[in-house]
Amino acid sequence: MRNALVLPSSGRGRGPEGWLVDGGVYGPRGREIRIARPAFEKAACSQPPALRRDDLRPRRGRWLFGGWLQPIFGHYLVFSMGHLWPLAAPGANYTGVVFQGLTGPDLLERDHALRALLACLGIGTRIPAIVAKEPMRFAHLTIGEPMRLGRPAAPARDAAFMALMRALAASAPADDGLVLRGVYVSRSRLSNKGGFVLESVLEENLAAEGYAILHPERLSIPDQFAVYRAARRVIFAEGTALHLAIGALDPDIPVGVIARRRPMIPAMRYYLEGAGMRRAACVDAIRSVVTYGDGDRSVGGALANGLAVLDFEALRDGLVAAGLCRGTGWRIPTPAEVEAEIARAVEERQKVWRKQRVAEIAINDFFPPPTAAPG
Repeated sequence: MRNALVLPSSGRGRGPEGWLVDGGVYGPRGREIRIARPAFEKAACSQPPALRRDDLRPRRGRWLFGGWLQPIFGHYLVFSMGHLWPLAAPGANYTGVVFQGLTGPDLLERDHALRALLACLGIGTRIPAIVAKEPMRFAHLTIGEPMRLGRPAAPARDAAFMALMRALAASAPADDGLVLRGVYVSRSRLSNKGGFVLESVLEENLAAEGYAILHPERLSIPDQFAVYRAARRVIFAEGTALHLAIGALDPDIPVGVIARRRPMIPAMRYYLEGAGMRRAACVDAIRSVVTYGDGDRSVGGALANGLAVLDFEALRDGLVAAGLCRGTGWRIPTPAEVEAEIARAVEERQKVWRKQRVAEIAINDFFPPPTAAPG
């Protein structure tokens, strides 16, 4: 688009029908470019005519709109990074990339993980990266329709997104001598984040099955890609790591996702399917959840930050059925051990969520089992 206008965002706020976002991308006549909206926002402010800013001198060169930077790393990967797919196209040559900041214009300066991710594509290193802090006009701005895996199925969209993710993973040096029989991608060292009760026992059982235990937050992004390329089977604790790994995984290896948030199970299945993983399974062995809000799913963070209590026998059987484990010799925590760990988790989380009542909630009270996925 020629003579495109990018207006900065001051953040987001709640409106009666969802999130409201100011800023945005507009054409030369002031019309909002809807494909540049934040993917999961319900509304964006329209541009008042007074903000057309015909006085702005356009920046020269061919620029790419990079989407909305978000404070949650996984949300940027899923909802916004798909705007960058033109970078993976043959002959791509851009002067720079311009981003919007969903929580303000200084997000890229503050977020080391985002900078490291974008650097894998040469953004901020080979080509400049800027975040709109004031109205900007661009002589030529490419605005790619945001590509992401999911439903409804769209082969062309999925292929474009996967080309971008493979380009991202290919930025890391290959280590052809590294072979890992299995990798379990853990969340046990993410403090005050969602995860599993007694994940240490799960790690113990998977280590006995030949899995290396990976804590991705302790590795650089290129080193994470090297591990995923070397793995012959991978099990993920459901979360952000899967979204980063997807371009580095061999589509023919067994891949499992252990659910911790029941509503995310269909999305995980769609994601694995869209990525072309031929031997993937999502295992739901959730018994209950340690969280707050008295089971009210609308309470912010109650789902994302909860600790899932697993039925270890059901989990073992699900992983065996998926071809990811032998299942022999697993240590199944005793009822007393589980109850003691739940009590400890409630006590520890209550210190974090001081204004909420923390409790264990049966999974079927919190979320009923998912219905069959649409074809």
